[in-house]
Amino acid sequence: MPSGVPLARPTLSVVVPTHGRARLLARCLAGVEAQVPAADEIVVVHRAGDEETARFVRTWARADLARRRPVVVARPGVLGAISAGTAAALCDVVVYLDDDAVPRPGWLAEIARGFADPEVGAVGGRFVDHVGDRELRARRTRIVGRVTGYGRVIGRHDGDTSYAGDVEFLPGANFAVRRALARPDDRLLQASNGHCLGWEMDACLTVRALGYRVRFTPRAVVDHHTTSFRDPRTGSRVTGEDVFTSAANYTYVLRKYLPAWRRPAFLAYAYLAGSSTQPGPLRAAAELPRSPSRALAMASRIGATWRGRREGGRMYRRWAAGGAP
Repeated sequence: MPSGVPLARPTLSVVVPTHGRARLLARCLAGVEAQVPAADEIVVVHRAGDEETARFVRTWARADLARRRPVVVARPGVLGAISAGTAAALCDVVVYLDDDAVPRPGWLAEIARGFADPEVGAVGGRFVDHVGDRELRARRTRIVGRVTGYGRVIGRHDGDTSYAGDVEFLPGANFAVRRALARPDDRLLQASNGHCLGWEMDACLTVRALGYRVRFTPRAVVDHHTTSFRDPRTGSRVTGEDVFTSAANYTYVLRKYLPAWRRPAFLAYAYLAGSSTQPGPLRAAAELPRSPSRALAMASRIGATWRGRREGGRMYRRWAAGGAP
């Protein structure tokens, strides 16, 4: 539990999972190395058999063997890389950064500043999405990283905001956690592209369940040069069978951490309303007057969403029983 005694600057391990994107990785690492103060170590986790990345990382590491550490993982997907990078990290705090993200000046100093409070277990900041040479302008927001009483998930970590303070969860592209509190959950399902939707929410809610605060700061900013496909009708990066995976993970995570008295409201909301990515019939119907084509696209996702909700319930029951993933 937190002690209440102010802490000195923690040591920082920046962990970057990567696969098949050596050019993007090089840009990311240049941004990390430009930080003042510097990271105490940088751990790059890449897949066995990814020879282009392996060659680049070996050359990169030789320039500073004391701080630059390659880690090779056999397991496909980002969750295996996150778990391996977390296990390899030696510093007080593990800072997770996507390989297609470039931190702005002052990013790491702002992350470190948040951990001066011993009650804070995780710190993260904004990301600014870019597609090609175009920066995506997000709307102004005062609400960031919230889970409502009935289980609605409000991210908006890309929003234009001045809010700084406690949140329920942080973005996976830009957040840090005390190493002693970092516990990636291998039960989470991975999407077809290897992403693990909801892992960062699970990590942050774990920190809160252990009695620590999760803090968001808009001054720790990374530029996220996304390569993800977006469904032109819904704007979602989640499509096809990944709707099932996404719904399963979020249902599992929220059932783990919502108090028992809040779970019935969450399940009613999740099945009947949901979100544009994981819709229920009420959400699709509400969209109909504004955009029939978008409403139809949402309606086509309901079956996969409901299957995912049921799978998330099974995942939760196995977790509650203490069974293997």
